[in-house]
Amino acid sequence: MEERNLEMTIGTKEDYINRFKHVLMTNHIGSSSISLDLIMEAFGKEIDTISEKHEQDKTIYALNLQKAYKQIKSEISGIIED
Repeated sequence: MEERNLEMTIGTKEDYINRFKHVLMTNHIGSSSISLDLIMEAFGKEIDTISEKHEQDKTIYALNLQKAYKQIKSEISGIIED
């Protein structure tokens, strides 16, 4: 049952926020820095690999990724965007 709940959160705005934060936090440990835009691009490519029969999921994931990106960018910069 727990696996199903975890699976249901994949692709949500909260999922992407957590993943952005994870990459950003571990980014400070690594020897090279990864920009927020590169992280966004990598997540976008991940969405692109979803099969065409799940086109509706791709759209939802992409919208959630965009929302998460805006929120993370706002949290980092302190500037709220519309």
